[in-house]
Amino acid sequence: MGDRGVKETDFVNVNIMRSSYDSELPLEVSRKRIKYRCGMTGLKELDIVLGYWSNLHLDGLNEAELRELTAVLDEESLDLQKWMARKEDIPAHLKTNSVANRIIDFRNAGNVLNYA
Repeated sequence: MGDRGVKETDFVNVNIMRSSYDSELPLEVSRKRIKYRCGMTGLKELDIVLGYWSNLHLDGLNEAELRELTAVLDEESLDLQKWMARKEDIPAHLKTNSVANRIIDFRNAGNVLNYA
């Protein structure tokens, strides 16, 4: 790629970095990873909503629900923030995601107002 000594292999494949659910991990390891992701999205407002929700609900999720939560977390943080701020609706492909709907209901109920 050009004459600056940069090779195509110097670039990371974005698809490799995407953190999808890994069914080969023990369930508790997956929960810990997902909990970390919920609180470390890179956007404080989003970290509060998702982090607080996961603190309350993550341990009760089954494997199918953990996959659904992972699908939510695999979305771009800025898009997630728009949904949490009610600036945009969640996209059509997540409307049937029960966990996404539970998080939206949690937000709509004002549960994050007393977060400390």
